[in-house]
Amino acid sequence: MDTEQSWDKLRYSKILIQNQIINFKSSSELLNLMATKNFTISHFLKICIEDNLLPYPSDTVSFLHDLNYGYQLLKMVRDIDASNERVKRRINDVTEEFHVVYAKVGPDPVTIQVQASGIPSPRYEWFYRPNDDPASPSDDFTWIPLSATQDNVLYFDPFTFSDSGYYYCRIQHNLCVVAEVTKGKLDDWTTSRKIFLRPERGSLVITKQPAPAECSFGGSVVFECEGESFELLTYQWFKDDDKLIGEDKQLLKLSNLTLENTGNYHCVVSTGAMREKSYVVRLSVNTSSPIS
Repeated sequence: MDTEQSWDKLRYSKILIQNQIINFKSSSELLNLMATKNFTISHFLKICIEDNLLPYPSDTVSFLHDLNYGYQLLKMVRDIDASNERVKRRINDVTEEFHVVYAKVGPDPVTIQVQASGIPSPRYEWFYRPNDDPASPSDDFTWIPLSATQDNVLYFDPFTFSDSGYYYCRIQHNLCVVAEVTKGKLDDWTTSRKIFLRPERGSLVITKQPAPAECSFGGSVVFECEGESFELLTYQWFKDDDKLIGEDKQLLKLSNLTLENTGNYHCVVSTGAMREKSYVVRLSVNTSSPIS
């Protein structure tokens, strides 16, 4: 195909006409028209010409023609599924909104998915920023690339409270098919919606279980139970399934032990929506005197 035939095909290509890129007489004119229409391929094509990758005019025209039919701009096919809720964070003096995504805490895997189309095929890069410790919130907000994850699905198997945080995916064309000289210059990319991933409302997990104990008559013992949740937690201790009135803290302290204290103890940790029972542990009180 000679140069003039290539230009004719290019002038009447559907993708250019749909974008009102018409009446151009040279490759530079075509690129300028593309740029004014935010036709992102222009960045790539300018690089090819400016870096002299295609030294002959006929090669340039043929290349433009081939790309026009064989190149597809990135298009978001499926964004991350999220609720209608939003949370706001101040990032680099700019307030950003994040879509809230609720996940079920273990044992089943949780996936976050995004899907895009384009030629060359899309490449996915996920970024993460952990959630602040409620006891010590931080104003620093730095995105961390998840280098081990380069596909369109983010897996949590299982999802835990420590996975809570801020996520988004940056999508680019796969540049393995592009010459090395273009790799740092191709400006065709898109991002998923930014999300705040957190456990389902009311979710909780017991992070510290009470341990069994054997104590001397007249001695003392402390049982401890600790839970984790995004919501306020309440505690209630039981002995042999009977509620211990007033024992509603993380620590259960018993002193001046007698044989009546012997039995099975557990704690129930609750939010407004869920409750979790700790291990049942046994307290044994022997009849020997406490060691002095």
